Amino acid sequence: MDNEIDSKEVAGHLKTKVGKNFSNRFQLNFGTEYFMQNFDETFASAGIDPFQNGFNDGLWAGFVEADIYFSNRFAMKLGGRMENSKLLGQTTLSPRFSLAYKSGEKGQFSLAYGDFYGTLGRNT
Repeated sequence: MDNEIDSKEVAGHLKTKVGKNFSNRFQLNFGTEYFMQNFDETFASAGIDPFQNGFNDGLWAGFVEADIYFSNRFAMKLGGRMENSKLLGQTTLSPRFSLAYKSGEKGQFSLAYGDFYGTLGRNT
């Protein structure tokens, strides 16, 4: 018998976002997301009992972001995100920030910062 790995993943993602324009220079967006992931894996090989591994996670996130247009060429996005993972039993807060300058019709310079978290709980 060769080694056999049987994997099954079922996942879903729901997202809603609402925005409000306060002027042609300021927009506020907020929303929520839910990620569902169920993963099961079985490893079988001759002479050993099958090994099973897997996880179920439900990750909820809420976010708010503001778009600020200083001019037709210069803009900033400022926001934050809160996530809660059922699997990790962890809640994280993540700042987000970006600046963009349009240098020409086909060019743009951007600078961005943000904290991003994954299912493994690492800051990436």
